[in-house]
Amino acid sequence: MILLELKNLGFLRSKKGRGGGYYLGRHPDSITIGQVIRVLDGPLAPVSCVSVTAYEHCKDCHDEISCGLHMVMQKVRDATASILDNTSLSDVLKQIETARNRNQEELMYYI
Repeated sequence: MILLELKNLGFLRSKKGRGGGYYLGRHPDSITIGQVIRVLDGPLAPVSCVSVTAYEHCKDCHDEISCGLHMVMQKVRDATASILDNTSLSDVLKQIETARNRNQEELMYYI
């Protein structure tokens, strides 16, 4: 189901038959972590009253404009979206490679 949804949205492609399977449908530079998370988990907002795509008025709040929790959660949403929407799959691969290289350097013993 998840793979099919990612395929329907163009993130993945598939090949049938022997040696088949799923592969990226677009270059890793053009797929952000934010896009994938939204497909898999829905909106990034921690509470619905700050969601851009799934806004719902908070039943416990009388005035969102002056609600301290609303203000904080909006900052959380914005910061989260900024990080995830500006991190591509390629960026993640580069971070993994850097971490592995750093780890190998730390394990190197010199005599």
